[in-house]
Amino acid sequence: HGSNAANTNASFAYPEQGYETLLAYSVGSDTVELVPALATEVPTSENGLITEEGQVIEFPLREGVTFHTGGEMTAEDVVYSWERTMTMGLAPGASSLNDSIESMEAVDDYTFRVTLNRATTPIFLNNVVTNPAAAIVSQSAVEENGGVSEGQPNEYVAQNSVGTGPYML
Repeated sequence: HGSNAANTNASFAYPEQGYETLLAYSVGSDTVELVPALATEVPTSENGLITEEGQVIEFPLREGVTFHTGGEMTAEDVVYSWERTMTMGLAPGASSLNDSIESMEAVDDYTFRVTLNRATTPIFLNNVVTNPAAAIVSQSAVEENGGVSEGQPNEYVAQNSVGTGPYML
């Protein structure tokens, strides 16, 4: 969320292992497929998670996911994480969130809903939701350690793991 875009290792290697997004890619020997990560399903019109002609997308979230700092991840953390990225404006991909989103809400603890400003669902799911800028962080850990400032990285987050990924530094 505040990494150096010119440093490939800093931008992708650790963030993709220490932080997770709602969706990710599964790469097979001859396929690349969009799969759930922190979400439990990939939204489609067929499963009813994409509505309003492609402008409203719901993500059912995995239950029991904990942050490296403790505490369970909820839909409020997803809203906070995306708003944080958009406010800071530092991460590569932050502008994609700003350019795409009309509104966001936590429907309940395990349902996140986003309304796009126009029907660009395939691009949004494949390029925005999977971008490291859309990784989910612990709202409580960030707020307890400096919060969010426009255009400024958070020193605590720069030195501590506040994500849900399988690896923690």
